[in-house]
Amino acid sequence: KLFKKAKFQDYLYGRVEVKNPEGIIKQHWTEQMFYDPVGYWVEFVESWLPYGILVRFEDLLDKFQLPLCGRHHRKGIKGDYLIHFTSKDNQYFWSIAGDLMKKLGYRR
Repeated sequence: KLFKKAKFQDYLYGRVEVKNPEGIIKQHWTEQMFYDPVGYWVEFVESWLPYGILVRFEDLLDKFQLPLCGRHHRKGIKGDYLIHFTSKDNQYFWSIAGDLMKKLGYRR
């Protein structure tokens, strides 16, 4: 296994222990994905916006009948993040991604 078992908050705050960071980062991911996941997400989404590409989770649910569940993923239900995010987590996320979230039409 590449990752030590961790809580959701460990992933959110970039506190995930990777057993082979050099190998896994070189193959598939950047270091920022592990140590600054919210910042990475913001940069990733913003990189697509100039091309007019925007895929919102809600749009996927509304337009497609996709099996969006898995062993470690969300249930595919709007608002499901509230089960995982504490108020502190929500503040943290919005402190980093708030401008982008507003640009995407989300409100606190």
